[in-house]
Amino acid sequence: MKKILSFLAGLIGLHFVPENHKAAVMRLGMYNRVRGPGFIWIIPFVDRVENLVKIGMRFATFPVRQVLSNDGIPLNFELTIFYSFNPDSTSRPIAAQLVRLPDHILESIVRDYADKSLRRAVAQYSAEDICTGGPIADIEQSVIGGLTTQVRHLGLAPMAGGGVMIKEITPPEDFVETILTAKGHEVILRVLADYRAADVDQALVADLVRSFKGAPMRVLSSLSDLLRFSGAEGSDEE
Repeated sequence: MKKILSFLAGLIGLHFVPENHKAAVMRLGMYNRVRGPGFIWIIPFVDRVENLVKIGMRFATFPVRQVLSNDGIPLNFELTIFYSFNPDSTSRPIAAQLVRLPDHILESIVRDYADKSLRRAVAQYSAEDICTGGPIADIEQSVIGGLTTQVRHLGLAPMAGGGVMIKEITPPEDFVETILTAKGHEVILRVLADYRAADVDQALVADLVRSFKGAPMRVLSSLSDLLRFSGAEGSDEE
């Protein structure tokens, strides 16, 4: 019975469009407009429904590799983009092309423009600042702004506010080790700055003595080399 009713409704041009969708209506084979959601009426045998276009919120999660910071460090990102597509917000020639595209093609368009916007935003900050999380919110807002500007004419739009989320940042392994080493040295220098020079000299001597105990053969070899070098210099002076 349901199929019969649907067939009869189609004969008189009555169609139902689900929530968060619009129907792409073709007239004599050419794109005419989008209609819905809800019940719509089209001219039988002149108009036809090409396909349903989702106008609700969409999302895509994808990696962006080798994004360079302003100091040349390559970083890997994982982004999540929340966006929507509304054919009514673009021109008819563009809408005529986009309503025929499958969802994964629309997603790839958003991904490509988000990739470009992220690279421009990241290039303004150092890798250390990015990895410590300082400018993440600013980078996300920059990506939203750049993405909005670039895809607005296509009827695509990222969600305002939280439309872009940076889920993960992966720096090179050697970069992390270098940062940790530099941080350690910075802490040591700050501690040493609070002590008198004589105390620092005494601590260095104590550390040297401990190194003698830990590797006596290596240290003695170094001292003998130093004595031979000093003796050679003395003989040259004579």
